[in-house]
Amino acid sequence: GIITINDLVEQLVGELDDVEDADEPVQEIERTDSGTWNIRGEASLEDVADALGAALPTEEYETFGGFVFGSLGTIPDDGSQLELDACGLHIKVLEIRDHRMERAAVCLLAPPEEGTPEE
Repeated sequence: GIITINDLVEQLVGELDDVEDADEPVQEIERTDSGTWNIRGEASLEDVADALGAALPTEEYETFGGFVFGSLGTIPDDGSQLELDACGLHIKVLEIRDHRMERAAVCLLAPPEEGTPEE
């Protein structure tokens, strides 16, 4: 067989993610039902705000993962799974790897009813 530079480098540093090897592009924002989305941490916060129709602090954060960690006020340990409510969204973080949020399940919170006192 033929040995490529890529094969040699992978022997030295480990498996490389090849863009060409990907069967299909990974969707950063995927709607799973009428009120739930799976969102990757690297998704642009502006794209997330547009897709969900939510008012998010796009001036403060570039990515959805940055927004989630900013809302938490900390970077959780790898493997952590947690939930939080922020900016009208219920966010369930499903995967944290290498101190980065990989993916989360997101639902829109119901707006408070008229006449109901807010907490």
